[in-house]
Amino acid sequence: RSMEVTRSNFEAVLPTVKAAIADALFLAIDNEFTGLSDGSTARGSSLEDRYAATKKSAAAFQIIQTGISAVNWDAAAGKYTAKTFNFYVFPVPSDKGPDVRFLCQASSIAFLASHGMDFNKVFREGIPYLTPQQEQALRDALTERETDRRSLQADDTIPVTGNEEFLTSVKYEPFSHYSYLLWPITSMKLQYSDTNPTNTSAHILTR
Repeated sequence: RSMEVTRSNFEAVLPTVKAAIADALFLAIDNEFTGLSDGSTARGSSLEDRYAATKKSAAAFQIIQTGISAVNWDAAAGKYTAKTFNFYVFPVPSDKGPDVRFLCQASSIAFLASHGMDFNKVFREGIPYLTPQQEQALRDALTERETDRRSLQADDTIPVTGNEEFLTSVKYEPFSHYSYLLWPITSMKLQYSDTNPTNTSAHILTR
């Protein structure tokens, strides 16, 4: 009997899955796709050409369920036994991850539906995932974003060794077009609070 694994119970079931895989004599793996062929496999082509065309065709479809059977030999019973786990998977879109596009083939969807595939469970409870390439692209994008953020923070930061030294080292210029100026500096604000634009006295305001 197989165990269904979804987004809801994935973390709880994962130790059991790992233990079954570690103890297995061998594994059997099966995937269910939203389609099988886009018609690009030509009859009469070589075995290598057929494989390449089938691989390219399969990449256009989406895996929505992965089955893993951890198989062992039961010497006492004289037969093989298997622990099977069916993983519902779906690339759930997010603001940080890719919004995946994929094809569906009517005959494949009809076949899966006739054999009890729960498509609501696929879309609502499918385990989200990234391919290695998508994961690396996301890591690179996040690293670049963090680098840009740190760079902007560094550009906006003015080193202050002491309030008095800072105030005496800065030459204030009169502002004739507005009466005050807010200037964030680390954990302080400098504000021209006097309505006279020629008055350049400044006050430290804590945040």
